[in-house]
Amino acid sequence: MKRNIRLIKTIFSIFFICFFTTASFTIVSLARDPIYNAKVNIRIKWSDGILDEPVIPRAQIVTLNVTVILEIKTGESFGAGLLEGYTGSVALIDLYIVEFPSWCYATLKSDLLMTNISELAEANTQIYININENAPAYAQGYIKFRVKVDNLGLIKGDDQIFSLPFRPAFFPLIKTEFPVINSMEINPNSKAVFPITIENAGNAKTKVFFELENVPEGWSATIRDSIILGDSAGSKETVYLTVISPNNFGYHYEVAMINVKITPAFAEDIQQKGDVVYANFIIRNRGFASGGSEYYFVIIIIIMTFIFIFLKYFKRKTLKDK
Repeated sequence: MKRNIRLIKTIFSIFFICFFTTASFTIVSLARDPIYNAKVNIRIKWSDGILDEPVIPRAQIVTLNVTVILEIKTGESFGAGLLEGYTGSVALIDLYIVEFPSWCYATLKSDLLMTNISELAEANTQIYININENAPAYAQGYIKFRVKVDNLGLIKGDDQIFSLPFRPAFFPLIKTEFPVINSMEINPNSKAVFPITIENAGNAKTKVFFELENVPEGWSATIRDSIILGDSAGSKETVYLTVISPNNFGYHYEVAMINVKITPAFAEDIQQKGDVVYANFIIRNRGFASGGSEYYFVIIIIIMTFIFIFLKYFKRKTLKDK
């Protein structure tokens, strides 16, 4: 009798093991079957138009709204039943920034989002982008970030990487190097020369314009109209301001304060200008000026010499004839 009971127990145990094993394989195979599948599909939606314009380096932090869309696609029977069974439960969404250019910085407001499981659900976050001044102007940059949703029970999750394109704008920045002493005392009709060194600290080839202001009447001042600085870091060039003081007849005790207006612009589109820099120079004109009369004096001396020689020659000839 006991042997029969043991036999029955053994048979029932084997039966239940076979039943649950078969049922488990059946469920898994049904879940994998494309007819009965249930799978998460991740999509991304950006803020409309926010990155249509280039981003100004250093001047602004761009806030980009990002919407993560979870769509659960299912088969006609088993997958649909799974979705119905899980509807209302919480789905966790992990976000990671995996790559961005060395000349910018990007960070997420939140790297974990939550939403309820449904056929179509959304979750929102923000990406903050800050661009350095050495970002190459109008070069194409990408921020790559990963969005991951683990399996929701028997509903298969998703794991994707998205690329966010953007372009840095032109950043017109120059460094100026002026003489240690910006003033000079000269004699009338003499030159005062001041070197001005300009260095490109922006992110593209830059055209620098020079304009003279407050040049007093009678004074002469010259400087190059413009220079072009290469886009490589530290590209520089030196221009010279030359000032010539008046030479009117008489004693001079004058002061001229001349301004040089310096304007950087994008070499390929000079309408894109940066902030104006001013350089100020003081020139003192001291001393007596003949006003050019010394030239007339020399001419008069030469003429009088010729007259003297002629009169002397004429006198000798007259005496000889007598």
